[in-house]
Amino acid sequence: MKRNLLAVLSLMLVIILAIGMVGCNKDKDKDITYTVDTSTFNSVVPLGGTVDVAGLALVSDNGDRVAVTADMLSGVDTASVGEKTFTVNYDGKGYDVSYTVKYCVTFIIEGVETKQLVLSASELSVPATPVIEGKQFEKWSNPIPNVLTGNLTLEAIYKTLSSEQEDAYTWTGAGTLNIEGFVTAGAECSASVTDVNGNENSALATVSVDTANNLIRYQLAGDTDVIIHFTAKVGDEVVGTKSWKVSRVAEPTLTLGDTSGAVGIMIGGRRSSQRIVASSDAVSLNYQVTPSNANVTVGLDAYTDASFLFIDVNKAGVTEVTVTAINSTNPTERVQAKKYVVVTPSELILANSADEYGIEGIWTIGSESLGGTLAPLRLTYDASVVGEGFLENIKWVTDDSDASVTGGNISLTKSDRAPSVVSFKAQFSFMGVSVETAPVAIRCVWNGVNIFGYDALYSETTKASPRPIVLQQSIKDDFKPNYTTMTTTYDATHYYNTNQLANAKVKILIQFKNDVYGNGYEINAHNATIGTLDSTGAFTSATIFRGPLNFVAMSESSSSAISVKGQDNICFALYEGVTVNNVTLKSCDLDASGGSVDLTELDYAGTTVEVLGDNVTIEYSRLMNGRTVLRVFGDATNAAKKIHLTVNNSVLSHSREFILRMGSNRFVTVDGVASPNLPNDDTDKYNTKNNYNGMTDAEREAYDNLFINTFVTVKNSIFEEAGIFAIGIDSHFAGEALRDGTQYFGGELLAYWKNLAKTSYGAKLTFEGDVRLYNWKKLSDIDSSTLMENTLDKMSSSLAEEIVNMKFEVKTLVENIYKSNKEFNNILEDVGGNLYVHNGIAFFGGGKNYGVFENKMSGDFDSTFATYNVALSDLTDEKGNNQGYLRHAAGNEPFYFFIYNADSTFGYAEQVAISNSGKKYDCLYKD
Repeated sequence: MKRNLLAVLSLMLVIILAIGMVGCNKDKDKDITYTVDTSTFNSVVPLGGTVDVAGLALVSDNGDRVAVTADMLSGVDTASVGEKTFTVNYDGKGYDVSYTVKYCVTFIIEGVETKQLVLSASELSVPATPVIEGKQFEKWSNPIPNVLTGNLTLEAIYKTLSSEQEDAYTWTGAGTLNIEGFVTAGAECSASVTDVNGNENSALATVSVDTANNLIRYQLAGDTDVIIHFTAKVGDEVVGTKSWKVSRVAEPTLTLGDTSGAVGIMIGGRRSSQRIVASSDAVSLNYQVTPSNANVTVGLDAYTDASFLFIDVNKAGVTEVTVTAINSTNPTERVQAKKYVVVTPSELILANSADEYGIEGIWTIGSESLGGTLAPLRLTYDASVVGEGFLENIKWVTDDSDASVTGGNISLTKSDRAPSVVSFKAQFSFMGVSVETAPVAIRCVWNGVNIFGYDALYSETTKASPRPIVLQQSIKDDFKPNYTTMTTTYDATHYYNTNQLANAKVKILIQFKNDVYGNGYEINAHNATIGTLDSTGAFTSATIFRGPLNFVAMSESSSSAISVKGQDNICFALYEGVTVNNVTLKSCDLDASGGSVDLTELDYAGTTVEVLGDNVTIEYSRLMNGRTVLRVFGDATNAAKKIHLTVNNSVLSHSREFILRMGSNRFVTVDGVASPNLPNDDTDKYNTKNNYNGMTDAEREAYDNLFINTFVTVKNSIFEEAGIFAIGIDSHFAGEALRDGTQYFGGELLAYWKNLAKTSYGAKLTFEGDVRLYNWKKLSDIDSSTLMENTLDKMSSSLAEEIVNMKFEVKTLVENIYKSNKEFNNILEDVGGNLYVHNGIAFFGGGKNYGVFENKMSGDFDSTFATYNVALSDLTDEKGNNQGYLRHAAGNEPFYFFIYNADSTFGYAEQVAISNSGKKYDCLYKD
């Protein structure tokens, strides 16, 4: 029993000890926190020195101290001066300690060293040199520096006074001699004059002793050398003697640098030297240098080579440096030279970079400033390296006598001069030292008005005689829904038939009747177009663009109808002779937050730009974001007038339908004939567009004169992101149902469907240079529902099913011919199971299309388009039912496509590769 009890007690003791040990281990493992005791630490370290750790210790939170040793330090850097931090590493942790590295400057006076630790030369305190009997302080072993670049030792150099005769030189005959160290308190001092042979001759010079200043003052009577003797006596005892041979010499000339007015040094250069030349070797010279500002630091290293002046560059600008050469044996005599030191930047750069000015890269300015201040020419520079005299000596230069620049502000003389490109540049120039910018080309529009906002733009463009517009900032947020109206220039027969001709009007937001120079800025009509729609895309009371006019419709009074659209509202109208240069014109903004844009947002964006006059040029510009981006059909008032448009070096993008839509407002009607030939055409020449490029020049000229009314030339430009086709060349609808609608569709059409079938004059498209149609699209993404809008309710309509289901689907048309006709088996390209089609150029409409495409492209880009003829009879509805009956309205003539196909060198993959390569816009700037 006793043994068992003992065993139990032993077991309990083991458990208690174990618990105790666990408790001890817990204390041992507890995370101990240390702080660094720097109370006796010398935190200032000489440059290149070592940290003294004697004053450092780690103190734990329970009071234990750990002495810091050198091997515990990391991150110590004494190779440069400044505030720094190193780390004390202990027990897996680091503790930061701040310290300062300073220059060590050692002064030595008679073998006694005094050290000063400083961050810069301005902190130095130069010690006074003591008076030592029999000696005189002469200089420090190195000059007292203005700028420290390393540790430095300066030793006071004394010369031992000697009673032996010394040489002294004078070029004026007057001067002083230093008797410091030879004058004893209470002594009687005197000076006398002898010739060089020791014969007293007071007539040779006048001398006096100035004991207060320890000087002998003298004035030679002539050019003869003399000896001046000094004697100091206390009673009869001579306590000091000294003599000097004083010689008359020619005054030295002092030259700083060459003989020009200024020394030029480029910024970035260091320790440039300019020689100081004294004319007489007999005269020992000391120097003083005084810069007029902080642009440079000037020092003399007379102990290495007294003939050099050293200049350290601080800032660009102009500094007047004065160098004084002092006669070391006669300090009252001095020669002074002044020189301007001109510090130039390595180059001057105009901040008016070409990157600011759009595709063309030329800044355009007008002579008149309206609504703002024209930004001047300006330099780009780092203000920290620009000093006094820099900006004051900038000169602006132009090569044109009718332009001037003052302080960077450009002034143009008002005149009738045509716009011209003038060269401007800036020069930093002072006394023959100069550097200048590369010239910048600025287009001067001598009678142009600089525009800074919408109100000024609208005011100028609504004047009877508007001046050329020169845009100096983008216009968007302040754009207002002001407009003028114009009776449609397209076929308004439908409105005439329905007695609504007064409603056949389109709205125009901005009319450009003179040239427009955009400087790459944009004019964005978003506030007047789709920006007025509500969040669902529905019209609001502020909406003024509500879609195009109807060319023909089932009903003009009901929203439930079928309609084919005519002319749309216009954001920017271009009239006779207008040049649009380097501007971005947008109908609206598009939301690309998801990485792509939804082109259906553009249903009510209108036509971005419409050309309504002859001899119009669009160059270096971006036109974008419209139901149609660019429409060209004819003159605003004269349908028979031939018009010409040139588009070059421009980017046209993002259309709901066609980017460029071109045709003619000039039509021919013949009673009883839906699709008549044009006059002088009795051989169906309208169909010669397929061999137009094969005609002779004379044949093409004759064809153009007879049948073409609209001429569009596109050079070195880009079309991208069209909703349907990049370019559409219209022919007038010419179906029998439009000639007399009462005969068709089961009598569902009203009698006002009459006299609508016509033949339009043709439009000619010419490609020159390098034209890119980046319009490979996934077939399923093509949405042509706006070409024929059908809003009939299929469930409730009492109309015939063929009318209710009537639609014009381009993607269905293309897919049908791809599947059913082996001649079209390469019209689509299969990429990863998705079908892609290149929507390039489409001749469409259904009537006789006299339009032609002249391909004069050159260069390496693929300029060969495949041609496809497509009949409307190939069109089916969503149920697969043939919609050949559309010919009754549109006409019997086929459509023509000029596009790339699956066999082209420019396929879908090439389009993607070019877009990703950064070379997408390489075709621009080629003129």
